[in-house]
Amino acid sequence: MTQRTTFSTAYLFVATLVVIGLSLLHQVASAHQPPTVALEVSLSAPEYQPDEAVTGEVQITTSEPLVGRVRVVAIDEATGLRVYRELFSVRFRRAGTKRIPFTVVPTPAPNNSYRVVATLFSLDAPHDRTRLAKATTEFSVHAAETPIAPLPFWLSYCADPTCGGQPPLVVNVCPETNPSCSPSRQTTVVPLLDGRQINQVLFPIQNPNGTGVTATLVSGSGSVIGSLVLSRTSPVILKSDVDVTLSYYNVSPVWGGTTNLEFVSVTLTSAEVVTTVYRHPTFLVNDEVTQLHDRSREIISVESQIAGIDPGQMHAIFMPSEFATLGEGNFSTGNLNIFMNYANPPYIDALGSIYAVVMPRFAHEYVHELFSEVAQSHPGNYDCLNEGLADAFAFAAGFLPEQDFGPVGLRGTDFNQGCAAITQDPEIHDAGNCPFWQVHRLGQLSQSFVASVLSPQHVIAFDSCNLTSAQTGNALIVLFSEAAGVDMTQAIDMAEIPNAGSYEAAKQALGL
Repeated sequence: MTQRTTFSTAYLFVATLVVIGLSLLHQVASAHQPPTVALEVSLSAPEYQPDEAVTGEVQITTSEPLVGRVRVVAIDEATGLRVYRELFSVRFRRAGTKRIPFTVVPTPAPNNSYRVVATLFSLDAPHDRTRLAKATTEFSVHAAETPIAPLPFWLSYCADPTCGGQPPLVVNVCPETNPSCSPSRQTTVVPLLDGRQINQVLFPIQNPNGTGVTATLVSGSGSVIGSLVLSRTSPVILKSDVDVTLSYYNVSPVWGGTTNLEFVSVTLTSAEVVTTVYRHPTFLVNDEVTQLHDRSREIISVESQIAGIDPGQMHAIFMPSEFATLGEGNFSTGNLNIFMNYANPPYIDALGSIYAVVMPRFAHEYVHELFSEVAQSHPGNYDCLNEGLADAFAFAAGFLPEQDFGPVGLRGTDFNQGCAAITQDPEIHDAGNCPFWQVHRLGQLSQSFVASVLSPQHVIAFDSCNLTSAQTGNALIVLFSEAAGVDMTQAIDMAEIPNAGSYEAAKQALGL
């Protein structure tokens, strides 16, 4: 394993500069005083820096509309020379605050000290380089090992190259025309996060030439489905005489040596959530990580406000398909942890963006965290209620597309035809969504409705997955009626769940 030197902030002296009375460069009438602007520039950094870089954030607040450009450069304090290029350029066309993350990969200075300079220029006079404002923040950097990134509960780091003495997964890859071939060359595939070996991996085997290949499991713990390899152990011994590539990022094997499937992590921290994103070094290289973090914060803030519940600071991990070795990969633990699978580039391209893939499901998973705070108000088997409410809540909050809620369930059930088809071996998401879909059909699925179902007036024990039980039907009538403020028996009738016939009769049957 190669050793890497990583620069991280040891000490960060946050400096704020307030500049009052800065003249804008555009022309104003001589009878008036030139407009002024109050500019605040500060730098902050996350808890630790992934990769070999110093990361931070410039926050700029203007009290007046201002068109300008921000330039951040790293200055070697020992020599006074600029050691990094311009980092970003933004425009401010109205008063307000912008937060701009930056990354500096400095050349080591003798005293390991650097200065970051943020400079605001006018764009109204592009040929006049007159400086409007300048802010300087000093901080020190030192060589340090990359802190260990958190892993989802089904993955772990390996203490040795055999991951505790487990035999590797061995896979043969052959042409479709000769599926029983005996390959003469092999490579050892090692999955890594931030240079540390992990114990499981999932990756496709792809043939860039377009001809078909067959992958066969020879030995070890895992499975091979088509060209997709799921390894429960690490490393993987891959044998092939075909020039294939590995993973969704087309890594070329090192035949006769070690092929590292390298991923790196990035962590951003706010009061609402600590967000960790795993990515291949060639992927998510723009502002996607910041966007995932900011959208997570928005979802948490909005849904928490709707529910009137604040569980506390969340910890969210966003991972590629290669880490989703435990099925779908989207999980909420009920103790402030959410794990999200953002899939892979081809799937992301098919859906339009990484945000379309992962953020609606994040909104769903966060509702589970809210539910866990009030689970004592939902005795009995609440699994299906929990799943249905998670989709209904995220939909009512505006974060989940309607097609992800209904009317077609995961098993093809048409909720508009009722829920009777779900009663045999019910899929918990379908059994949960279908009753809520009837509420939506009646125009009663509002933010106040889902918040009231989450924290109900009455505590009722029932099996939310048993859609043939009158106890379930009566309980849902009471929950839904009290949440909507009107008798919702019609919704339960549309769902084809047995019931007592009215809100009052349902309450009586339940002994309320």
